Amino acid sequence: MGMIVAPYARNAFVNTKGMFARANAHKYGVGAYNTTTPEQTRAILSACAETNSPALLAASPSAIKHNGMRVLVEHISAAVSDIRAEGSLIPVALHLDHGATFQLCLDCIVAGFSSVMIDASKKDLEGNIALTKQVVEVAEQYGVSVEAELGKLAGVEDEVSVSAAESSYTDPAEVEEFVDKTGVHSLAIAIGTSHGAQKFKPKDGEAFPELAWHILENIQRRLGDFPLVLHGASTVDPDSVAIFNAFGGKLEQAVGVPEDYISRAIKGPVVKVNTDTDLRIAGSGAYMQFQVENPKNIDWRKPLAAATAAMREVVVHKNNDVFLSAGHGVS
Repeated sequence: MGMIVAPYARNAFVNTKGMFARANAHKYGVGAYNTTTPEQTRAILSACAETNSPALLAASPSAIKHNGMRVLVEHISAAVSDIRAEGSLIPVALHLDHGATFQLCLDCIVAGFSSVMIDASKKDLEGNIALTKQVVEVAEQYGVSVEAELGKLAGVEDEVSVSAAESSYTDPAEVEEFVDKTGVHSLAIAIGTSHGAQKFKPKDGEAFPELAWHILENIQRRLGDFPLVLHGASTVDPDSVAIFNAFGGKLEQAVGVPEDYISRAIKGPVVKVNTDTDLRIAGSGAYMQFQVENPKNIDWRKPLAAATAAMREVVVHKNNDVFLSAGHGVS
């Protein structure tokens, strides 16, 4: 069967194949920023337009439930139209994050997503391969790119919950078979990062453990420059945590992935770096600070504007100083 006209094309989205190929060639990372609300979407797109970085907007199943599929796709499409009207030519992809079923991936493809993740990592290798292959076969008919996951990340994020006991590193011995049999376009690996704000339990004299770099290097030897994805990669910036806690929040022992770890990963085969928690903490802290400092305010748009500005700053910093993607947005 030939490729069907991609529904996402009418919304000015692109799939991630070219985006990742350029990132691999020039050794920078593409930030995959989760969004749920129009404020988050505007913050991300505005920052990516300023830094001239590719924009990869990720929507989780809970974000789809919160908005409804049509509203989510249309508000993101409208925001893309706005930056186009302002002259930005950055490529923008709309990606399903942690889709657990074939049906959800299909629904997103039909609705206009340009990229989907099928997360069958809780299945055994055979089951993961079978479900991933099923999604890839349909997605390719629409020109949609597919991400899968091999190994299990610990932590909690939206509807994803994996205990430390259930988590497991990616087995390098499985990656070639998985990629060959599924035809997947990118692969999320588990090398010690974790979802959520409490990624690690600090040890005496050590704020965070080393990642399993030997696994990443082994995978690269087997797959070459095949695009790899790092989930659970938020930094959990101490300054953002301090603001959040100072204005009524309670994040104890919040420890993220150091920025130099991210830089090291993208010098290798990692091209996509998932970032959600950092935006949540910064946005929530700014919202709370505004309300505490303006206790008579009942116009929720004002603290949302403060939250939007804070999230925008996070994305600008990530693109410029961590992912080094600034200047790579125009194909």
